[in-house]
Amino acid sequence: MIFVGGHVLTLRITGTARFESAQDRSSLLLMGLGGALVSFLMAIAVWLLAVGRQRARKLADAMTVELNRMAQVVQHTDNAVTINTRPVTITANANQSKT
Repeated sequence: MIFVGGHVLTLRITGTARFESAQDRSSLLLMGLGGALVSFLMAIAVWLLAVGRQRARKLADAMTVELNRMAQVVQHTDNAVTINTRPVTITANANQSKT
C-alpha cells in the first residue's frame, strides 16, 4: 500500500498460469542449499580462527612467563648461570655488565 496525496493506492501483480508453468524452480532449492553450505563453511572458518588465536595467546603467555623467570634468575645471581633446555642453552656470566 502506498499513500499519495491522502489516497491509498494498492498495486496487485500476478502472473498468468502459462508464465508460472514456464518457470524452472529446480535451481531455487540448489541455490538455497548452496547458500546454506557457504554460510556453514564461513562459520567454521571464523570458529577456527578464534580457536587458533586463543591457542596462540596461551602459548605467548606461557612463553612470557618463562622468559620473565629466566630474566629474574640472571638478574639476581652473582655467579655464572647456565640454563639447559632441549632447543636452547642460555649462559650468563656474572663478569658481564648488567644493564
